[in-house]
Amino acid sequence: MKKRKRQSDDFHIETIYDPYRRSDDDTFNEIYQRYLEDNDRIIELNGLTYYKATVIHKVTLHEVGIIVALPWKIEPEKDCIIVDENGNQYEYKGCEMMSFRGEIPEWYFKMVFAILSFPEGNIGEYFAKQNINKE
Repeated sequence: MKKRKRQSDDFHIETIYDPYRRSDDDTFNEIYQRYLEDNDRIIELNGLTYYKATVIHKVTLHEVGIIVALPWKIEPEKDCIIVDENGNQYEYKGCEMMSFRGEIPEWYFKMVFAILSFPEGNIGEYFAKQNINKE
């Protein structure tokens, strides 16, 4: 009998950038606090405000994409283009939603887990919203 392939068989997630994690036991509360203490978390380049990613995950399901934890100040919107400091352009595809048992942590209201297309080049550390929308 042929075994039916499940959708979850193709799912893979890999952390590819995690600069604020000090140990496997760190909570996101601790990671977020380290992010807030980083004086280099926001930079200006070519007239755009870039925000340093808190964490980046490479996700494979039907296609490859990335999930980037960024502050809501980036103000992503449907069909916008996100760029990194390396010149890569990413299609903003939405955001990951979370649910909590009990109290909702403060960082949840200040961060967006943006779902972005996978770039051709090296993924940067800093991300900005371009002032143009995808056509």
